[in-house]
Formats: sequence, C-alpha cells, structure tokens
Amino acid sequence: MNESEALHRAWLKSVRGMTNLRMDILIEKNGSAKAVYERSKGGELVRSNALPNALYPELTRSSMAGELDSLHETLDKLNISVYCPEDTEYPFILKEIFDPPRVLFVRGNGALSSLSRSIAIVGSRNCSDYAKRLSKRIAKRLAEAGVTVVSGMALGVDAAAHEGAISSGEPMATIAVLASGVDTPSPMEHSRLYSRILEHGLVISEQPIGRPALAGDFPPRNRIIAGLSSGVLVAEARKKSGTWHTINFALDGGRDIFVLPGRVEDPYCEGSNEMLREGAILAIKAEDILERYEGWNTIPIKSAKDALFSDEEKSVINCLKEADLTADELFERIGVPMNRLLSLLTKLALQGIIERKSCMEYHYINY
Repeated sequence: MNESEALHRAWLKSVRGMTNLRMDILIEKNGSAKAVYERSKGGELVRSNALPNALYPELTRSSMAGELDSLHETLDKLNISVYCPEDTEYPFILKEIFDPPRVLFVRGNGALSSLSRSIAIVGSRNCSDYAKRLSKRIAKRLAEAGVTVVSGMALGVDAAAHEGAISSGEPMATIAVLASGVDTPSPMEHSRLYSRILEHGLVISEQPIGRPALAGDFPPRNRIIAGLSSGVLVAEARKKSGTWHTINFALDGGRDIFVLPGRVEDPYCEGSNEMLREGAILAIKAEDILERYEGWNTIPIKSAKDALFSDEEKSVINCLKEADLTADELFERIGVPMNRLLSLLTKLALQGIIERKSCMEYHYINY
C-alpha cells in the first residue's frame, strides 16, 4: 500500500466515532480512504444506510479542518509509522485473528515485519513479588533466545516482562501494545519504561494519535497482544481478571496458553491455577515455552561467561552460585570494601545476573 493511502486510513481511524466496520464500509463505498477524504471535503461522499448519520458531519468537519495535515506532521515529528493489513510490514500472524486492526501505529526501534518468534506475558497489575521476579527472569531468557516478548506496559506483570526482555540487550526484545495512542506513555508513571521500550523494541496501537486510554479500549488492546503471539504466558491472575480477555482471544486464535503455577491459598493466583486445571501448559522456566515450538530452542540461551566480568565480579557470582547471601556475608567471604561491594551488586543486578530478595539476600539467577 502506498504511503498516501496509509496516511488517509490513519486519518480515517482518527475521526470521532470511527470503528473498523465503519471504515470498511466507507472504503468499500468510495474505493479508498483517500477518496473518502476528498469526497468528504467536496461534499460528494457516497453514503451508506448502515452508518449513523452523525458520522458524516464528523468526516466533513475533520477533512475541512486540516486534521490530515496536522496528523502527517505529528507522525513525521515523532517518527511514527502507519501500517495496514495490505503492507508487507504488517505481521502475518496478526492478520489471522478475527477483526485485525485496520491501522497500526508503530513507534520505536525495530522492524515489525521481522517478528517471527513472539510470546505474550500477562498477569495482574497488583501482583506478587514472586510473579514479577519470575516474569522478568523468563522474559529475559526468551529475549536472549531471539523471542520478542509482547505485553501491555501496565503495572505489575506487564512492566516486569518488558523490563526483563530489555535487560537481555537484544534487538526487538519487546513490544508494548497500548490502549492509548503511541505518542505518550500509558500509564504515565511508566514514562521511563516507555522510553526504554522505544530503544529496545516497539510501542504499537490501533488507537489514533493523542487518544487517551479509555476503559472500553483495553479488551481490543488485549486481542492484539494475543494476536501478535504464538503463545501467552499467564504469570498471575485472579479468578475474575482482565487477563481472561487476553486468554479468550488467544484461545479463539488457536494460541498456546502457558501458566506459571501460583500459591493455592493466594486469591491472586486463583485464576491462573484454574487455567492449569482446565488444561493450560505448566511453565516454570523459559525452556518450557521454547521447547513447545520447533526450532525455537536451537538458538542457545546466553549464559554469563566469566570473560565478561572482572575478578571481583566473578568472586561475587561464584559465591552466590553456592548459596544466597547478604552483603555482609559476601563482605566476610571475599573481603571487597563494602562501598565497592554494594556498587558491584547493583551493577550485577541491573545486568540481570543476580537479584535481591525481600530478605535482603542476593540470589544468582541460574542460567
């Protein structure tokens, strides 16, 4: 599809009251999105009885108000691409779902067309430290194996999954699918995470530029998360949770459902444990997912090679390989000055080599 038609479809999507079905009808009646724009502006639009009358004044107003030119300037300024199902950049896996997005707004560093291995990681916003820790760990290992981690940039599990994938340092490590426009973070408290995702992957949405996240837009967002992925890992979910929307979309699309087992007495795990009872695939490590797909486990998961670390860092890692230790215990074992030791621990934690547990002990993440 040429850039002009893609831009006009992006404009059409931005008109108030527009839906995918309404876009389809208008384009079918008038031949193209560009024709819809030009005929709306000239008062010659071919109408349909299937569309509400209130939509036509909006089309006329938007076409006359210069909103197309304004949108074009914004897309260029923010380096946002627009893809439609006819484009080669549009992921084939997403075309397979029911009601695929007619327009995708894409921002970040990476090629959406290169998406070949992808797994969604989803779960509760108010999740446990356990769910965050495992989501981050599994996401990192998946990304190191060449798998793109897809999630929704929400609080809790979503954020942990994105952070874990980013810590791999791999290109196209993660994709965030927003219920708002891609031009601003959603939620706003994840502005730093949003910036990091733009550096290490993509932020995408079917919602127009400038659109805030509305309650009704989250289920459609979840269908894209499921649609972009070969499988969905549920890290933690209540019995009644928005995560179930994603799972239902995934099941409708024939995607695999993986579940991280949770504590049986924890209400935050009731939904995910129920999924296991209903036949979901148990997953406690990245290999449980990689082994499900032919060829995915042929790319070795990277390990922390000794050559990458200083002698002091090697000493810390070797001690933590044997057992979880506090900073004081590490100080007694290796004799590095405490201020230097704390600096080493912080660096290794940021690299995803170790993690600090709630009891103030440090834990080596076994590769």
